Amino acid sequence: MSPETGPNYPTHPIRPEEVLATKIESFPEEVFIAVNGLIAECLVGQRARIERKTIIKRLVELGLDGTEAEKRGWDRVGAIYKQAGWDVSYNYPSLDSVRDFDPYYIFNTQGPGSW
Repeated sequence: MSPETGPNYPTHPIRPEEVLATKIESFPEEVFIAVNGLIAECLVGQRARIERKTIIKRLVELGLDGTEAEKRGWDRVGAIYKQAGWDVSYNYPSLDSVRDFDPYYIFNTQGPGSW
């Protein structure tokens, strides 16, 4: 889906279980191409560690605007991949930690590793 195409929002009050599916529709396909590629490239054993800035960089390489990607939350994919069966954690700096901390995701297969 291109960024110009909007999702088809329900014409009724949205139920909590519908929100994620609706959110997924608003993501361009480049988001999933980027994240899937990064997971495959970074997977060591059962885990892939991917910095948020790396996702943005890959989205830009695929032709999306980085500022728009951040604004629309296209770099925030944890819940989507959890729904797809991944164990996902997002690590970000606490208020009292170092300012130059780069937030990152850990994607865990929850199954046999790729050793």
